[in-house]
Amino acid sequence: MDYRSLRYFVVLYETRSFSKAADTIPMTVQGLRKSIRLLEDELNITLYFRGNEQLSFTKAGELFFQFCVNELEQYREMLDTMDELSQGRRAELNLAFSTGCFSLFAPQFPVRMQESIDSGMISYLTRPEHEIVKGLKAGHYDYGIMWTNPDPDLFACETVADVPLSIIVSRKNELAKETHIPISRLRSEKIVFFDAKLQPFQTVEKAFLLNGIQPNFCYITNETEVMLCYLKANLGISFVLPNAIALYDKSLFHVVRIDDVITPLGACYLKQHRIKAEEKSVIDLLKKIAEENIQ
Repeated sequence: MDYRSLRYFVVLYETRSFSKAADTIPMTVQGLRKSIRLLEDELNITLYFRGNEQLSFTKAGELFFQFCVNELEQYREMLDTMDELSQGRRAELNLAFSTGCFSLFAPQFPVRMQESIDSGMISYLTRPEHEIVKGLKAGHYDYGIMWTNPDPDLFACETVADVPLSIIVSRKNELAKETHIPISRLRSEKIVFFDAKLQPFQTVEKAFLLNGIQPNFCYITNETEVMLCYLKANLGISFVLPNAIALYDKSLFHVVRIDDVITPLGACYLKQHRIKAEEKSVIDLLKKIAEENIQ
């Protein structure tokens, strides 16, 4: 068993499709099937159900997925440490950005960090939020930049930014006449949501429920092209973070700010952790970038 096979299985599990997984890796579908079959032979277990129209995984497959995630995380951390050691240094400050939020600060953060902070003392990376929580508990990271405080009993959290949310709609949609609306205006809209694993999904869902609205998520996907197909055909609307607005064709789509929905972004750390001067400098830098660029 090698780490490439573990990564192949993780991609297969997350995409639920041999063809999508093969495109993501990339490799041939036949090569991927062979790799997964060799894993099953080595483990002497069945990882997924054959013959089903939609790919689904056995209980053993579910457990093996968690094993793969943990092993790959430790493997990446070991490689990071070895790289630091090979350069004759060990970063004194390790921070992790939740997936999806780092782009709110890039490319300004790396550039500004080089200019204003001793970046040789800092190591940063991006990870899914659940991995950051584990890393903080294990002492791998000093703090994580995340959408919310995952456990107020265990972690302290300093707000970095309150990130506003907008919707993106087809220019055929009646909402394309607006610039700002409350979320209550979306009562009858169908919502195509991009990546339900990210915290903004929970923020949006909670905002709807607080306004007495049951949201109509007509489709949830992590495929940008699928989302755009729905929007182009005016079959739904989608929420978007500030850093992604510029990616959409203004001749086809219109952006509308939602006045009463924000997603808090914070620097989370264990309550017993003592903030060092270097860490405070990084948090202050992130706040400044957010103030300048997230409007």
